[in-house]
Amino acid sequence: NFLGILYSDVKNYSEAEKNLRVALALQEMLLSETDIDTVFMCRTNDTQVVSLGQRTDHANSVGAAWYHSIHSDAGASTYNSTLLLWGQYQNNTEKVPNGGKAMADIMVNILSDGMRTSTRGSWGDHQFYGRCPSSRPCPYLFINYYTDMPSELSESGFHTNPEQNQLNMNAEWKRLEARTLYWSILEFHNIQKPNISILTGIVTNSE
Repeated sequence: NFLGILYSDVKNYSEAEKNLRVALALQEMLLSETDIDTVFMCRTNDTQVVSLGQRTDHANSVGAAWYHSIHSDAGASTYNSTLLLWGQYQNNTEKVPNGGKAMADIMVNILSDGMRTSTRGSWGDHQFYGRCPSSRPCPYLFINYYTDMPSELSESGFHTNPEQNQLNMNAEWKRLEARTLYWSILEFHNIQKPNISILTGIVTNSE
């Protein structure tokens, strides 16, 4: 009965709700565990509706040093994997300013290990989609094209996969995702990670 009720709920748990809590947890880690004093968020609650243009305009207007876009993917219910996408021009060179590729190359492995799933890798968005948008040049992704700072987008698994989305509903699993992003940022900046005292696992039998 427990699993039946939970499965019904799983199908209705939104990507937006999950991503916000990952972002809030990441913000708290960066502010409390590093010397970073400002972390901008595009939204802070479930009722805010913020367009892509509003997000990138805000990041540019405040002069943010970096832009990371937190996502989970959608597809067949059997699919599940991570993915990192960084900005790439039509000639397959990295978006300027550089940095998104290096961050994504680090993050894809740490995120995949933390989420206990396979990965499709770290890709330039032009090569991944095989084209540029019809309305403008590459980079393909809106956030990579319109931001003035290094950027990348993470897909932490498929929320259309019932088992994955059941994990997404767990508060500590969302904090684990945030922790993998936090560790990636530290590694990118060659900052030694603190001692890790976290035990993680997936309960597969309620008995």
